[in-house]
Amino acid sequence: MNDRGFYIPVLSALTLAAFVLLIRFFPDVTNWELCEASRCTVQDWLAATAGWVGFLAAAVGAYFVYHQLAEQRRQTAFALGDGDPVFHVYAFDHTRAVLRFINWNRRTLAIHRIRIRCADVAIPMPIKFRWSEDQFTPGGVVNDCGINAAGWLNTVPGVEGWIDRQGRPDIFDFQLLFQEEVEDFIDLIGGLSTATIAEIIVNGQYEDGTERPIDFRLRVPVIDFLPNTAARVHLHTADG
Repeated sequence: MNDRGFYIPVLSALTLAAFVLLIRFFPDVTNWELCEASRCTVQDWLAATAGWVGFLAAAVGAYFVYHQLAEQRRQTAFALGDGDPVFHVYAFDHTRAVLRFINWNRRTLAIHRIRIRCADVAIPMPIKFRWSEDQFTPGGVVNDCGINAAGWLNTVPGVEGWIDRQGRPDIFDFQLLFQEEVEDFIDLIGGLSTATIAEIIVNGQYEDGTERPIDFRLRVPVIDFLPNTAARVHLHTADG
């Protein structure tokens, strides 16, 4: 239904083209008799159209059954531990975005690479990836690993799989650091609006032996993503 604006004009154009081609190559089509004179009754018309009506009803029913099966497959995959991890902005620690993974999959997700893209402004590459081993325990160990110029992490952190189905899935929060000293990008983002978007791309891989890469993409306003000492303190959070 979301593609209705695309399908309706395309199907209309195809119908019109088919009609024009039919008239062009079969000029006698206008002389075809829809029914014999002795059998042009309401009963005969209803009998002739019953099959088409049944076909249309079956097609509509198949459409809804297909989507119900797709939803059932998604729910079954989730119950078996094959759900997709969620990647989103969790909160703002002063002026720095806190990014969060919630792993609804039973497999551990290894994070290998971070890339940032923006069509409107040159975003600097982060140089460090910071996360806590036990973020929900006061005084938990904070880890930093370097990020090279191509975005590859020097250490591969992992988001634990959701093995205990009676408990909550693993939650993994991390931050990106852009400079060794004071990070202040006020000159870069001073004239930007919330419509200027940066796309954060995280390349990961399930530790299941297949070595199949998986990409997670997140769109964030640049003014909320790059830290600066003159910016306001963000107070809102987003739960997943």
